[in-house]
Amino acid sequence: MHRIFISDLHLDDPDSIAFQRFAECLAVEGQRVDEIFILGDLVEMWIGDDDDSEVATALKATLSDVPAPIFLMHGNRDFMFGKAFAQASNIRLLPDPYVTNDGLLLSHGDAYCTDDKAYQSMRETFRSAEWQSQMLSKSLAEIWRIATAAKPGK
Repeated sequence: MHRIFISDLHLDDPDSIAFQRFAECLAVEGQRVDEIFILGDLVEMWIGDDDDSEVATALKATLSDVPAPIFLMHGNRDFMFGKAFAQASNIRLLPDPYVTNDGLLLSHGDAYCTDDKAYQSMRETFRSAEWQSQMLSKSLAEIWRIATAAKPGK
Protein backbone atom coordinates (compact mmCIF):
# COMPACT_ATOMS: atom_id res chain seq x y z
CA MET A 1 0.00 0.00 0.00
CA HIS A 2 1.45 3.33 -1.09
CA ARG A 3 -0.01 6.40 0.59
CA ILE A 4 0.56 10.10 0.85
CA PHE A 5 -0.30 12.03 4.01
CA ILE A 6 -0.76 15.79 3.79
CA SER A 7 -1.69 18.19 6.56
CA ASP A 8 -1.76 21.88 7.40
CA LEU A 9 -1.10 23.42 3.99
CA HIS A 10 -3.40 26.38 4.74
CA LEU A 11 -3.87 27.13 1.04
CA ASP A 12 -5.48 30.48 0.29
CA ASP A 13 -4.36 31.56 -3.18
CA PRO A 14 -4.50 29.40 -6.32
CA ASP A 15 -1.62 31.43 -7.79
CA SER A 16 0.69 30.81 -4.83
CA ILE A 17 3.72 28.55 -5.04
CA ALA A 18 2.24 26.39 -2.27
CA PHE A 19 -0.98 25.78 -4.23
CA GLN A 20 0.93 25.12 -7.46
CA ARG A 21 3.21 22.57 -5.72
CA PHE A 22 0.20 20.92 -4.11
CA ALA A 23 -1.46 20.58 -7.54
CA GLU A 24 1.77 19.20 -9.03
CA CYS A 25 2.12 16.72 -6.19
CA LEU A 26 -1.40 15.43 -6.72
CA ALA A 27 -0.98 15.28 -10.51
CA VAL A 28 2.24 13.28 -10.31
CA GLU A 29 1.80 11.20 -7.17
CA GLY A 30 -1.90 10.65 -7.82
CA GLN A 31 -0.77 8.38 -10.67
CA ARG A 32 1.53 6.34 -8.40
CA VAL A 33 -0.12 5.93 -5.01
CA ASP A 34 -3.05 3.89 -3.80
CA GLU A 35 -4.48 6.52 -1.45
CA ILE A 36 -4.06 10.16 -0.50
CA PHE A 37 -5.00 11.35 2.98
CA ILE A 38 -5.41 15.05 3.73
CA LEU A 39 -5.50 15.40 7.49
CA GLY A 40 -7.01 18.84 7.94
CA ASP A 41 -6.30 22.50 7.35
CA LEU A 42 -5.94 22.04 3.61
CA VAL A 43 -7.12 25.63 3.25
CA GLU A 44 -6.67 28.65 5.46
CA MET A 45 -10.43 29.10 5.74
CA TRP A 46 -13.46 27.31 4.29
CA ILE A 47 -16.74 29.17 4.60
CA GLY A 48 -19.06 26.62 3.03
CA ASP A 49 -19.48 24.46 -0.03
CA ASP A 50 -21.15 27.23 -2.02
CA ASP A 51 -17.95 29.30 -1.82
CA ASP A 52 -17.27 30.58 -5.34
CA SER A 53 -13.87 32.16 -4.66
CA GLU A 54 -10.89 31.50 -6.91
CA VAL A 55 -9.26 29.20 -4.37
CA ALA A 56 -12.48 27.18 -3.89
CA THR A 57 -12.94 26.75 -7.64
CA ALA A 58 -9.29 25.81 -8.20
CA LEU A 59 -9.31 23.40 -5.26
CA LYS A 60 -12.36 21.53 -6.52
CA ALA A 61 -10.87 21.23 -10.02
CA THR A 62 -7.47 20.12 -8.70
CA LEU A 63 -8.87 17.44 -6.42
CA SER A 64 -11.41 16.09 -8.89
CA ASP A 65 -8.71 15.40 -11.50
CA VAL A 66 -6.70 13.01 -9.29
CA PRO A 67 -7.07 9.31 -10.18
CA ALA A 68 -6.11 8.02 -6.70
CA PRO A 69 -8.76 8.05 -4.00
CA ILE A 70 -8.51 11.12 -1.75
CA PHE A 71 -9.67 11.08 1.85
CA LEU A 72 -10.13 14.39 3.65
CA MET A 73 -10.37 15.01 7.38
CA HIS A 74 -11.53 18.33 8.82
CA GLY A 75 -9.01 20.56 10.51
CA ASN A 76 -9.55 23.59 12.71
CA ARG A 77 -9.62 25.91 9.66
CA ASP A 78 -11.69 23.86 7.21
CA PHE A 79 -14.31 22.18 9.39
CA MET A 80 -17.07 23.47 7.08
CA PHE A 81 -16.13 21.15 4.20
CA GLY A 82 -19.36 19.31 3.48
CA LYS A 83 -20.99 16.70 1.29
CA ALA A 84 -21.39 19.03 -1.71
CA PHE A 85 -17.67 19.86 -1.69
CA ALA A 86 -16.78 16.19 -1.34
CA GLN A 87 -18.99 15.26 -4.28
CA ALA A 88 -17.73 18.11 -6.48
CA SER A 89 -14.12 17.26 -5.63
CA ASN A 90 -14.47 13.48 -5.93
CA ILE A 91 -13.17 12.93 -2.39
CA ARG A 92 -14.36 11.14 0.71
CA LEU A 93 -14.71 12.94 4.04
CA LEU A 94 -13.34 11.11 7.07
CA PRO A 95 -14.25 11.38 10.73
CA ASP A 96 -11.59 12.47 13.22
CA PRO A 97 -10.15 10.20 14.47
CA TYR A 98 -10.16 7.56 11.76
CA VAL A 99 -8.61 4.08 11.72
CA THR A 100 -7.52 2.69 8.34
CA ASN A 101 -8.25 -0.92 7.34
CA ASP A 102 -4.72 -1.87 8.41
CA GLY A 103 -5.00 -0.24 11.83
CA LEU A 104 -3.32 3.13 11.33
CA LEU A 105 -4.87 5.82 13.55
CA LEU A 106 -5.25 9.17 11.77
CA SER A 107 -6.22 12.49 13.33
CA HIS A 108 -5.81 16.20 12.69
CA GLY A 109 -4.87 16.38 16.36
CA ASP A 110 -6.57 19.53 17.61
CA ALA A 111 -9.04 17.48 19.66
CA TYR A 112 -6.10 16.35 21.79
CA CYS A 113 -5.22 19.87 22.97
CA THR A 114 -7.24 19.13 26.09
CA ASP A 115 -5.52 21.68 28.35
CA ASP A 116 -6.78 24.49 26.13
CA LYS A 117 -10.30 24.66 27.53
CA ALA A 118 -11.20 27.85 25.63
CA TYR A 119 -10.18 26.29 22.30
CA GLN A 120 -12.06 23.06 23.02
CA SER A 121 -15.21 25.03 23.87
CA MET A 122 -14.88 27.04 20.65
CA ARG A 123 -14.20 23.84 18.68
CA GLU A 124 -17.35 22.22 20.07
CA THR A 125 -19.43 25.27 19.14
CA PHE A 126 -18.03 25.63 15.62
CA ARG A 127 -18.47 21.96 14.83
CA SER A 128 -22.05 21.78 16.05
CA ALA A 129 -24.73 21.25 13.41
CA GLU A 130 -26.74 24.15 14.85
CA TRP A 131 -23.90 26.71 14.60
CA GLN A 132 -22.93 25.56 11.10
CA SER A 133 -26.53 25.74 9.94
CA GLN A 134 -26.84 29.29 11.27
CA MET A 135 -23.62 30.31 9.52
CA LEU A 136 -24.56 28.68 6.22
CA SER A 137 -27.90 30.48 6.21
CA LYS A 138 -26.03 33.79 5.81
CA SER A 139 -24.82 35.27 2.52
CA LEU A 140 -21.31 34.45 1.36
CA ALA A 141 -20.31 38.08 1.84
CA GLU A 142 -21.51 38.05 5.43
CA ILE A 143 -19.78 34.74 6.19
CA TRP A 144 -16.52 36.13 4.73
CA ARG A 145 -16.78 39.21 6.96
CA ILE A 146 -17.37 37.09 10.07
CA ALA A 147 -14.64 34.58 9.23
CA THR A 148 -12.09 37.24 8.35
CA ALA A 149 -12.77 39.14 11.58
CA ALA A 150 -12.32 35.95 13.61
CA LYS A 151 -9.14 34.88 11.83
CA PRO A 152 -6.11 34.67 14.14
CA GLY A 153 -3.82 37.67 13.82
CA LYS A 154 -6.68 40.08 13.11
